[in-house]
Amino acid sequence: MKLPPIIIVGAADHGQVVAEAVEAAAAGKLLGFVDDGLAPGTKLAQGQVLGCTDALPELILKHPGAGLVIAIGDNPARRRCAEKIRALCPGVAFPPVVHPSALVSPSATLDEGAVILAGALVGAGSVVGAFSLINTRASLDHHAMLGDFASLAPAATTGGRVIIGAGTAIGLGAGILQGRTIGTDAVVGAMSLVYHDIPDRTVAFGVPAQPREERKPGKPYLSAPSSRRGISGAAETADRTTGATEPPKVVIIGAGGHGKEIAWNIRQMNAVSPSYEILGYCDDEKTAGEIVLGAPVLGTLEQVAHTYGSNLLYICGVAKNKVRPALVARAEKAGWTPTSVIHPSAVIAEDVQIGPGTYIAAGCYVGPGARLAPHALVNVIASVGHDVTLEEHTQICPGVKLSGGSKIGRGTFIGSNSVVAPGVEVGEWSTLSAATFAAADIPPRTLVTSPVSQHLTKPGKE
Repeated sequence: MKLPPIIIVGAADHGQVVAEAVEAAAAGKLLGFVDDGLAPGTKLAQGQVLGCTDALPELILKHPGAGLVIAIGDNPARRRCAEKIRALCPGVAFPPVVHPSALVSPSATLDEGAVILAGALVGAGSVVGAFSLINTRASLDHHAMLGDFASLAPAATTGGRVIIGAGTAIGLGAGILQGRTIGTDAVVGAMSLVYHDIPDRTVAFGVPAQPREERKPGKPYLSAPSSRRGISGAAETADRTTGATEPPKVVIIGAGGHGKEIAWNIRQMNAVSPSYEILGYCDDEKTAGEIVLGAPVLGTLEQVAHTYGSNLLYICGVAKNKVRPALVARAEKAGWTPTSVIHPSAVIAEDVQIGPGTYIAAGCYVGPGARLAPHALVNVIASVGHDVTLEEHTQICPGVKLSGGSKIGRGTFIGSNSVVAPGVEVGEWSTLSAATFAAADIPPRTLVTSPVSQHLTKPGKE
């Protein structure tokens, strides 16, 4: 797609990402930025600030034929900015920007001002509305519609024929099943899975996504540190931070190695889009007040429940399969709600069912039709094929490959780099050692130590 010389409106973090997309698509076409919060002449990695928004009429006269790209991540703020610029510069062009690594169907329609970033996908017959944003590695499937000033956060995915209303924000890693409709000015929270239509002006999150509150007109849904300024300078920063929805607090049960992995995973999620605030860990064996990967140990589970009450989210950070069910039972007794933690780099098909309390680590793949029951654990670069079933408290170690249609029973442990053949069923509470090939069904409570599963040890105790 041929681009005219471009002036980017907004020089904050998102503006710099868009600038990279412009340079990748058309090297040398970036003229610079305008931003109300930075002085003219301020140098950035991709260029310099040319002035504020009020200087745009003069800049357009100086650079005839230049186009503008509004690089503001917050949908309501982007809409207000577009309205202001139209009043200042009638007739100015807002060409769509598509990163060259994005895959956009020739039959898709891109309206003015749309921005499609690296690794994104836009399917056949889809419509990308004016000033909408499809972020890094997000996917808008065939014959879907993304409304004006709407956005898909990084790694968000939709099925075919999904309709997303104007001004709506789909959070980091969220999935929308095919044919669903999301209303206007709605918000779907990070890592949510939309099974049912979402009404206008509704904030929904969870697996499945449930309506949680009404979204007030123009209410921001993104927050940012006050040191980061958007297009309208200090006033806009205050607008984006004051009244923004705080991420929910989460407690990690267990402050050992797996608990630290979960904490790091949440930080990776938050670096892309605020998802959770880590309140701390509860641990029966560590000393309260100890700091583990930047978060405090708060005490035992019961002590934390006594201090903070029942209105908490939790995820179990203990990797031992036979220990997790008892810890989950204690959390349920405290009234806590399990939540899932999914690394932004995980690739998950839109129709995957993910139970609460599930953990999916970096680099994983989960194929179409897969079902992950509550409190499943899928570790780094594991592959869960199409139509695979993971029952509760299963643990899939790094590098495991589960072939299509296989079924892993409750509490089963699959060691690193193991392979389960297509359609094979592994019985509950079994253990497969590292680098095992499960070529045939495995009975419940079986320990497999041989490289090939035809040679099984006797069924053991749970």
